[in-house]
Amino acid sequence: MVLRLCLDRKERVTAGDVKILLRERPPGGLFPPTLLRSRQLDQLFAELEREYLVLLHEDKGGDLKAMADSLGVSERALYKRFKLLGIKPGGLKKK
Repeated sequence: MVLRLCLDRKERVTAGDVKILLRERPPGGLFPPTLLRSRQLDQLFAELEREYLVLLHEDKGGDLKAMADSLGVSERALYKRFKLLGIKPGGLKKK
């Protein structure tokens, strides 16, 4: 529920936000409706892809070749996605 609340809100979380969340039924889908309604579809895709690539980078120990291989793309294509999504591989954590 805390993750959902953090994803739903763009700014500070208030006590009122928590009360509303506790009263709501959990969404039937994977993502809360308020999150889905708060952004354009292309923004949601970009955020999901960015998070996925950051986690994959961590899982692969920072090995970009291994990342590219697991995604079925070239390293060059991976770098292009990083650039498009504003990800700087040198600034990501490595295991």
